[in-house]
Amino acid sequence: MSFMWAKESPSHTRLKETKVELNRQRTLTATKDLQLQSDTAKLLQAVNRRHQEAELEAELESAGSSHHEELQEHQSQLKEKHQEEMIRRLLAAEDEERRALQEQF
Repeated sequence: MSFMWAKESPSHTRLKETKVELNRQRTLTATKDLQLQSDTAKLLQAVNRRHQEAELEAELESAGSSHHEELQEHQSQLKEKHQEEMIRRLLAAEDEERRALQEQF
């Protein structure tokens, strides 16, 4: 009888093989799950980074546009001041010319 206890039945052997296969599948599934979690985290980081880059790009564009407008306004003011100064100098030169002509006569 001890001989019968030492030998496993085919169903018992199949059950052990099934348990081993089940554990292998669980390990494989757990590994794939961890990889999926890691890939998802990396993807979310990449999406977040792109979103931040898009926000910064929009801010930079807005700042550039605002700066361009400020430069145009400043240029316009300088042009206006230059024109006023040129008119003032022209009027002063005409006054001097008139005075010089009046002194001659």
